[in-house]
Amino acid sequence: MNIICSAAIRLEQTQIWEILRTEVDVPKMYGWFHILWLVIIFSATALLCLRFGKCNERVFKKIIFICWVIIAVLEIFRQVLFNFETGGDRWEYVWAQFPFQLCSTPLYVLPLVAFLKDGKIRDGMIAYTMSYAFFGGFAVLCYPGSVFISHLAVNVQTMISHGMQFVTGIFCAVHVFDRADRKYFVRAVPIFVCAVGIAVLMNHIPIDVIQAYGAGGYMDMFFLSPDVECEIPVLNLVQANAPYAVFVTTYVIGATGFSALMYYAQRAIIGALKRRKAQLLQ
Repeated sequence: MNIICSAAIRLEQTQIWEILRTEVDVPKMYGWFHILWLVIIFSATALLCLRFGKCNERVFKKIIFICWVIIAVLEIFRQVLFNFETGGDRWEYVWAQFPFQLCSTPLYVLPLVAFLKDGKIRDGMIAYTMSYAFFGGFAVLCYPGSVFISHLAVNVQTMISHGMQFVTGIFCAVHVFDRADRKYFVRAVPIFVCAVGIAVLMNHIPIDVIQAYGAGGYMDMFFLSPDVECEIPVLNLVQANAPYAVFVTTYVIGATGFSALMYYAQRAIIGALKRRKAQLLQ
C-alpha cells in the first residue's frame, strides 16, 4: 500500500495527472459515447467468439488471463485516480470504494478460471462468469445510470471493465457450450452466496475501524450495507420495510433469478446459431 501511495503522490505532481483528471460533460445514456462503446464491445465479442470460440484449453486460458490483466490494470488505475484522498504528504484510501461489488468479482474469479485445473471448482468459476458476472456487466451496459461521471478517463475505464464482463461471459458460454448442460449454472450459485457472505461481513466492520485506516466512513459492498440506503428498485422497498436478513435473501434470490435467465438465454441463442450454421453448411 505504501508503494502505491508513494506512486500516487508522485503522479499527482505531474501533468499526466491533470490530463487524466480532465472533466467533461457527463455522458448521456444512449448518447454518442454510450452507443460507441456498445458497438465496440459487441463487435469485440463477436470477433473473439468467431475466431477463438473453438480454441483449445491452453489458448482459452491465455485469453481469459489477458482479459483479467486488462480489468486489473484499469481497476488499479481507477483506484489511484478516483478513490484516494490527499491527506498532507500522504494518501488516504476511501474504503467506501473498495472493489468488491458484483461487477468487481471478475477480478477474483477470472484468475481461477485461467489457472485452476479442470474440475468442479473451475467449472463453478466458469459458470459464474457466464451468469452472475455477465449479468452485472450486461445490466450496467444497458442502464449505466450513475456510473457515468464527469471524468472522461473513469468513464472509459467503466465501459471497458463492464464490457469485459460481457465479453468473457459470452466467450465462456461459447467455449463450454458442448459440455455445459442445463444444470451447469447451479455450480455458480455457491460462489455467489459466498461472495454475498463476504460482502455482508465487510459491511458490518465498525465505522471507527474503517475511519482509522482510511478516509471513507462506511462500506457498501454489493450495495447491502445496513447503514446505507439501497438505490436498487424493489430492493430499496424491501430494505425499508423488512428485516436485514430478508433484504439480503431477496437480493440473492433476485440476482440468482436474473443470472439464471442470462445463462439459459445464452444457451438458447448460441444453440440456435449453431443449428443455423449447420443448416447453411448442408
